[in-house]
Amino acid sequence: MTIRRMEEKDIDAVTMIFNYYIENTNCNWQREGRPRAFYADWLVTHDDAHPAYVLEEAGEVIGFASLSTFRGVNGYDKILENTIYVMPGHQGKGYGAQLMQTLIDAGKRMGLWAVTAWIDSDNASSIAFHKKYGFYEVGVMKNIGNKGERRLSVSILQLNL
Repeated sequence: MTIRRMEEKDIDAVTMIFNYYIENTNCNWQREGRPRAFYADWLVTHDDAHPAYVLEEAGEVIGFASLSTFRGVNGYDKILENTIYVMPGHQGKGYGAQLMQTLIDAGKRMGLWAVTAWIDSDNASSIAFHKKYGFYEVGVMKNIGNKGERRLSVSILQLNL
C-alpha cells in the first residue's frame, strides 16, 4: 500500500470512485455523476495548501482523500474540509484510517487550526469513523439538502489540531 499526492494520471480512478458514491449513495449530494473534466479542474485546486492524496494497492488507486477550501473566505484559511472515499469492496481494510491519518498529519504540518467534515446525517458509519479520530459534532443542519424529493440533513464535525 502506498499513499502519495494525487496526480493527473489518477483522475480516471478518482472520477470512477466519486461517481460511484454520487450515483449509489447519499455520501455526496450531487445527483448525477460528473465528467472527467470536472475532476481534472478539481485537482488543479488541490495544491500544497489544499493537498489531495491517493492510496494505491498493487498499482491500483483504491481510495483518495483531500483537504479543501472551507467556505471560500480567507478568514477561514486555517480551517479546511476533509474528503475521504475508498472504492467499494475495499472498505474495512484500514485504508480509510491510513488516509485519515495522512490528512491529519498534513493539517498539523500546515499549521491548520481545524479540519471539518460535513456528513450526511444518516451515514452513521462515517460519523463514527470520524469520531474515532477526535472529530466531534458541532451541529446538524436538518432537511437542508436533497437528492430528488428526499430531504437530507448534514452533520457537521470538527477536529481541532
